[in-house]
Amino acid sequence: MIHDSMVDGIAVNQSKDIQHLTNQVSLAQNRVAQHQVIVDAIQAKSNQFTALLFQAEHSQASALSNYKRGKDLVSGVDSLAKNYELAKEQGSRVATDISLLSKNMSSLINMLIFSVEVINKATQIVSKQKALNPLVPDTLVAFMSKSTSDANNAVALTLTALQSCYVAESTLLESHNIINLAADQVIVLQSKIKSGWNVSMGVPEAELSGVGADASANSGVAASLNLFYRNAVKSYKAALVNGDNVSQQLAHAQSQLAFATVKLSSLQAGLRAATAAAYAA
Repeated sequence: MIHDSMVDGIAVNQSKDIQHLTNQVSLAQNRVAQHQVIVDAIQAKSNQFTALLFQAEHSQASALSNYKRGKDLVSGVDSLAKNYELAKEQGSRVATDISLLSKNMSSLINMLIFSVEVINKATQIVSKQKALNPLVPDTLVAFMSKSTSDANNAVALTLTALQSCYVAESTLLESHNIINLAADQVIVLQSKIKSGWNVSMGVPEAELSGVGADASANSGVAASLNLFYRNAVKSYKAALVNGDNVSQQLAHAQSQLAFATVKLSSLQAGLRAATAAAYAA
């Protein structure tokens, strides 16, 4: 009777142990399931942030490329403005020179016309003297006639040259006006492109935090590209930080899941051993 009572007592204790282990296994399974849900949720978030990081990296590279084009654009429009300013100065000098040349040619023609009149009068006097005095040499008459002809030819050639000067001056003035108009348009273009741009904006990411703080208030193309690039860098850094944080969360959640899984396996092994011992008894 005592032996049977002991056997019954052992059986009851084993049954309690098995039930306790069964409950522990059930709780461990629930914890594993909960940790798995957490890991899955964080993994999904991690995948999302990885995609966002890739997109931010691509946007940053694109913004940097456009930013460099903006710098090239600023350099190009500056060079164009300088070239037009130089063309304006050279055009002004040439216009002044050709205007002076035209005035000198006009003065020369006036002097030539006066000289022709003097030569004509001298020729007429010689001709009259020849008519009154046959001893006047024929060579002198011929010389004076030739001088008159040469003087008239010189006046005609000078008039042609003066006309050419006037045409050149008119053409140059028209070209100069076109250059001035183009130069003014380049200045307007330069203003639109460089509005809000300064030399310090030529320094990329390393000094972005202190560069162009008021760029958002400017409408210049170059300043806008600079602002887009700075925002792209900020977005990339934020995505990188978020990605790192999620990776740490995922690693922590995975470690908790692994610990819970190991504990579940240990409890399941204990339950199997207890059950086997109970059956063996």
